[in-house]
Amino acid sequence: MSVHESFLLTVSPERFFIEPLDAPDRQFMMIDTLTQEISLETDHTLISKNGQCKTICGIFGIIRLLAGPYLIVITRRSKVCEIEGKGSRISAILFHII
Repeated sequence: MSVHESFLLTVSPERFFIEPLDAPDRQFMMIDTLTQEISLETDHTLISKNGQCKTICGIFGIIRLLAGPYLIVITRRSKVCEIEGKGSRISAILFHII
């Protein structure tokens, strides 16, 4: 399983597409807003060309409201510390609801 630094979020009326920016030719996550099905895909022709795009740092979760599901994404982060050279600990500092 890979850990990615940042992602490109594409929002269309029917789906959310989350693809890693450091490996754009690999798998991406697709979330169907109607069925709330989450899947990993490799066919990049599925990604909407007319959707709104935004660079994000990660996904915090999905909340379901009366109007439908909303995606909570992390748009800013900061390094908090590094523990014995085993990697950075990151703190999410800004969230957006999409």
